[in-house]
Amino acid sequence: MNTLIPIRDRKYVLSVGLDWADQTHALCQRVWADGQRQLLQIGADPASVEAWLAQLKALAGPQGRVAIGFEQSRGALFEMLRTHTDWIDLYPLNPLTVSKYREAFFTSGAQG
Repeated sequence: MNTLIPIRDRKYVLSVGLDWADQTHALCQRVWADGQRQLLQIGADPASVEAWLAQLKALAGPQGRVAIGFEQSRGALFEMLRTHTDWIDLYPLNPLTVSKYREAFFTSGAQG
């Protein structure tokens, strides 16, 4: 049985913002214990994503949970991440919402 736990009750070790693309994925990882952030890019191919997931799991530890927010709710990347829901919580973001956020905070139209 799949029991839903309210977000406020979850204890995350890491959170990740993921901006996917055809060739590379841009990531921002945050360690919750100390607030440290790491910006990185990984290849969009399955081997690169799986290698990153292995590193992420090692950082999270055996009992650690990771929150991943990304602008996609379908596709190969989503399917790969979905196979790890025993330690990852997925937060797909509406592309229109992300676009409006960018518009509000980056009036030049830049995506970063």
